[in-house]
Amino acid sequence: MSKYLLLAICLLASSATLAQSAPSPVPTDYSLKAAPDYDRYVPQVLATINWLEASPLPNDNEDRRAANTFLIQWISGSPNVSVAIDEYVTNLSQQDGALLIGFMGGWTRQALQNPGTKDRLDLAMAGIKGMLATYKAKGGTTNKKLEELEELSAKGKLSDWVKKHAKA
Repeated sequence: MSKYLLLAICLLASSATLAQSAPSPVPTDYSLKAAPDYDRYVPQVLATINWLEASPLPNDNEDRRAANTFLIQWISGSPNVSVAIDEYVTNLSQQDGALLIGFMGGWTRQALQNPGTKDRLDLAMAGIKGMLATYKAKGGTTNKKLEELEELSAKGKLSDWVKKHAKA
């Protein structure tokens, strides 16, 4: 029995190590000049958002910086996605760029997976969830506001908080 437990622990440890060292999905030599360019990179944008949310890498890691740059450039020029960053978002991120990008990523993923959606509350909710996922992946424990939101999420009350704070 203990032999199987040891094997399970080894497998879990190796899969966690592999997940941490997964290569960045950012395309090399990408070009974002015209509307069709943005459509072409949607799969990489979604993969980058997911990778950033799951990546415990520090903000100064080269892969993380490249992913952040790609995502911000794509969002900034996209003709189909527009992210609203209200004051509550900047208050929650507390000067942590990774958390702000987590919000933008969650919002963007929701917009891309639900084309034509204009429901700001739905998009903001996805953004907050992206921020929380990023916070958790990076081992966050110092942002009391996000800790409170994690508790609300666990209780199924996060949408009430978002409705109260996000501008409809």
